[in-house]
Amino acid sequence: SGSDEDTGEAGRTMATAPDRPPAGSRALVGRLRRGGFVITFRHAATDPSATDTTGDPQDCSRQRNLNARGRRQSREVGRAFRELDIPVGRVLASPFCRTRDTARLAFGRVRASEALLSPDFFSDDASGERQSSRLRRLLRQRPRAGTNTVLVSHAAAIGDAPGVSLAEGEAAVVRPGEGRRGFEVVERVEAREWPAR
Repeated sequence: SGSDEDTGEAGRTMATAPDRPPAGSRALVGRLRRGGFVITFRHAATDPSATDTTGDPQDCSRQRNLNARGRRQSREVGRAFRELDIPVGRVLASPFCRTRDTARLAFGRVRASEALLSPDFFSDDASGERQSSRLRRLLRQRPRAGTNTVLVSHAAAIGDAPGVSLAEGEAAVVRPGEGRRGFEVVERVEAREWPAR
């Protein structure tokens, strides 16, 4: 199908933001300001009742797209990155419209990468497994000095490659060159949490 498997998470309600940033937040921002991380987002909020009815990622009219909340989430994440002085280098997204729109609204630019498609976009298991390997390769790549790489993908792809389950708009902060897989997930950040950091 080409869609990520969003069973139930698309409409997940977020708790109200805490009065002060969570423990470790400022330390994470300090590390991100120095660069060297791959920040892997699941696309922002979409209409949970919509489905993809096309295998063509360019055909936005037949896809589940960002809703108003998702567009707002994306802009707020981008604004928080600018206010927190977090340097962003490469910005890559799956070719689907909701992922490209998330990246463009947040960071003002995007390059589509088929390496960020969900494995379930492919019709056979072997292709799906190769797809997971392509995303893991991106997670192992060190960003250009002094920058962080941003990836925007889908629930199934992120669940398969780094092995974490993210809500819409949530990010996994990944450090390349660490751990047995060649990368390590160091923190997860919900969309609403960036401005609090």
